[in-house]
Amino acid sequence: MKFSTSSASMDDRSPQSEPLTRSIRIRENHPDHSYYYTDGSKTVEGAGCSIVLDDIEPQVWSFKLPRDTEIFACEAFALLKAVEIACEKEKFLIFTDSKSVLAAICNHHSTNVLVKKIQNTLQEYEAGK
Repeated sequence: MKFSTSSASMDDRSPQSEPLTRSIRIRENHPDHSYYYTDGSKTVEGAGCSIVLDDIEPQVWSFKLPRDTEIFACEAFALLKAVEIACEKEKFLIFTDSKSVLAAICNHHSTNVLVKKIQNTLQEYEAGK
């Protein structure tokens, strides 16, 4: 199982289209995969997350989370749900903008419940291949 934790900087030295360009390049190199995009959000009005399957027939899953949910948990929950959904496919790529959640997944000593669930789900997927 490989994770890419590279991120595109949005400062003045980097064009805003760089993440999109990187996504396109990755997709071109993996044309036989399913592509999922995740995002978590927290505002004064509430918290939630969404997953988008970018396919011939796009699908969207949205989840409303408790108002006091931290942004890390919003992002981690989105990634967990994406992994659970994507593991039903043979080949998939999940795109996320949460470098902190990816770093936590790579840390095998993480004690975060959501991170542990992501790690376990990915391990079960790998074992079942």
